[in-house]
Amino acid sequence: MSVKKLELNLPEELLDSLGSQQAVEKKVLEALVLMLVQEGTTSASHGAELLGISYHDMLDLMAEHNVPLVNYGAEAVDRGIDALEKYPQ
Repeated sequence: MSVKKLELNLPEELLDSLGSQQAVEKKVLEALVLMLVQEGTTSASHGAELLGISYHDMLDLMAEHNVPLVNYGAEAVDRGIDALEKYPQ
């Protein structure tokens, strides 16, 4: 996988609280990947690949940050409710 360098200007206090530059880079990359997974822009398996971790570790990371594996929109939920209402109780 090719890599491009990105320069960020972050408050010194934030950097100091996260520790080393490597720790900051890891946290920023994790945050970006988790955001993409939550938005549905990328899958959990692709996110794991981007982070260089196993799929199981990705699921743990997602759970740690309350990122759902499946993110149904309101429309999908409404369709599911409509389908369930067709069945007798």
